[in-house]
Amino acid sequence: MKILKTPEAQRKANKKYYQEHKDQAKIYRDKYKLFNKEKLKEQDRISRLVRNYGISIEEYNGLLEEQDHKCAICGKGETIKLKNGNTRLLSIDHNHNTGQVRGLLCHKCNTTLGFLSENLQLFDKAKEYLTKYKNN
Repeated sequence: MKILKTPEAQRKANKKYYQEHKDQAKIYRDKYKLFNKEKLKEQDRISRLVRNYGISIEEYNGLLEEQDHKCAICGKGETIKLKNGNTRLLSIDHNHNTGQVRGLLCHKCNTTLGFLSENLQLFDKAKEYLTKYKNN
């Protein structure tokens, strides 16, 4: 395929080419996915970090090092196993209003924050409740 001078012209040419060769493109795409599963998985992970949280893989790894590969709340490593047998990555905790990344949490701590809607009053009530029944 010929490379055109403007991005707009190139997009149009690519679209036209794809429309004319859909079956071949699908075969190529499926074959590429089959032989590049791990590479695509890592690319997807990186693009998700950037898209969802505005951080790079290097920034994620930096947080991981800072936290000694442990949850910022409970201080334990992730325990959830994925279908492929690998341990799940620590979740990126962020402020839902500002989008600012706060740290990395295990699945249990992250979902606890979510269930309590990041509401400090609910956390206080939960602490009072647990304290009240501590010796039972």
